[in-house]
Amino acid sequence: MRRQVIAAFAIALIAACASPRSAQRAPDAVLIRLSLRPPATCLASLGGQDFELPSNNAPFSAALRSRARASANARIDGGVEIPYKCFGNAVWLAQRAGFKRVAFTAERPPLPGR
Repeated sequence: MRRQVIAAFAIALIAACASPRSAQRAPDAVLIRLSLRPPATCLASLGGQDFELPSNNAPFSAALRSRARASANARIDGGVEIPYKCFGNAVWLAQRAGFKRVAFTAERPPLPGR
């Protein structure tokens, strides 16, 4: 009996770990894209609109609040050139707007020689 329970647990654990990464993403997540305008201006794109952060925090927050009513999840995408303060500001604003889950990704730098 004990072996059966352990085997069932192991199978469930393997199945959970083997699920594809794309299946773990919320399908209804609101996408926020971050970019950088030289020399140091953070840009957040939401639904085709661009917002300079932090100077346009108020209109960006209003746009996020309207999206948070329709979805509980937000995903922030950016690159390695995006400063942490841009990610931090976007995460903070998304949480304050009412999103229950805020995820972010940054592309890692390419490996040398590739």
